[in-house]
Amino acid sequence: MSKGGVFSHFGSKEALQLATIATARERFTREVADPTLREPAGLARLRSALELYFAYAGRRLENGGCFFTATTLEMADRPGAVRDEVSAFLGARQALIVHALRDAMRRNEIKDVDSEQLAFELVAMATGAMVELQMFKNPKTLQRVRTAVDQRLSELQTRKKSRART
Repeated sequence: MSKGGVFSHFGSKEALQLATIATARERFTREVADPTLREPAGLARLRSALELYFAYAGRRLENGGCFFTATTLEMADRPGAVRDEVSAFLGARQALIVHALRDAMRRNEIKDVDSEQLAFELVAMATGAMVELQMFKNPKTLQRVRTAVDQRLSELQTRKKSRART
């Protein structure tokens, strides 16, 4: 199909971009967000969200990696509906992580921390890994980010004391 044929189907370049974002968001929801929400609240949900995200990006390695990382970098300085949709997705992703961290603190699974700061750190690690993955196509990148995230979360995990039976 020609470029003109594609645009005529959608009516405008922006409509095509918005439809593409909606499709990517649906895929992300189906492959990452929905399965994550089936996990128990707290640390299990957070770890699941991150692992499912890394697996999602890994499956797309040959096709450019994470759609939203690439789109974020492209649309960051362009005002309009496309940027707004990408921003809304990123906000929802951040909120999921903050909520899981707060649940983990309420459940005494991790130490009391600034959940927004920690969410920022986790997203920064993941985003940096996605940029590196997309640039270099090195599958070891995913293992490295998994290790970094695991180390950061393990540092904060509370150790449930077992009672010695006598």
